[in-house]
Amino acid sequence: MPETMPLASGTKLGPYEIQSPLGAGGMGEVYRARDTRLERTVAIKILPQQLSNDPLRKQRFEREAKTISNLNHPHICVLHDVQVWLHDLSQETLTRFTFEGNRTLNSVWTPDGKRIAFNSNKEGPPQSIFWQLADGSGGPERLTGGQYARVPMSWSPDGRWLAYISNESGRYEVYVQPYPGPGGKSQISTEGGMEPAWNSNGRELFYRSGDKMMAVEIATQPSFTAGKPRMLFEGRYVPSPATAPNWFEELKRRVPTGKNP
Repeated sequence: MPETMPLASGTKLGPYEIQSPLGAGGMGEVYRARDTRLERTVAIKILPQQLSNDPLRKQRFEREAKTISNLNHPHICVLHDVQVWLHDLSQETLTRFTFEGNRTLNSVWTPDGKRIAFNSNKEGPPQSIFWQLADGSGGPERLTGGQYARVPMSWSPDGRWLAYISNESGRYEVYVQPYPGPGGKSQISTEGGMEPAWNSNGRELFYRSGDKMMAVEIATQPSFTAGKPRMLFEGRYVPSPATAPNWFEELKRRVPTGKNP
């Protein structure tokens, strides 16, 4: 068993009480726990902080959740919940932050530390971007809507502009929009884009397009303008180690969806 599994027996995660570690790997840590509300045994999977800023790993995490939620078999676990939790490093405690919807991911702190943006299906699909005060007060406020998924990724250093990715063009591209407004969205990438991150000077945005690392010059005054994307370098990108190739597809092939046999 890996020695890095941090949650001790008896740790409380909302209504869930950790009983023992089950395993850890490239995509997270899994624990046996007890649901104290419904008196049932559950498995809890936690995406470590060092992986939570990687959109490909988060997409894989969400794809796994969607796959499991569509399976109905006595030997396959049932998916109950995907939520955002806050880890207090000084006190080594975990506190549940989101409570609505059953698929809430991709949390991004604002630079001033006062709010957290995330995407959620709490108002139905597709997943939209919400934000909420970091102390949990006030409830979530919706920032985006529409028929396409939007995933928050990176706030500008001044906290005025949010870089996010969306599949509204048929593939994921990088967009920037002011929050709170006024102002509409601006498309940044032109040939697909993931993992946008602001330069600390606020005048440049980096993102990945396949194996290419791209950069775009940004100006926010007197109005928002974005330059032409330019490639910084190109090299093989390896998102994460895999325990087995194409295991989602193999799982769906072997275990039919629908009613239990």
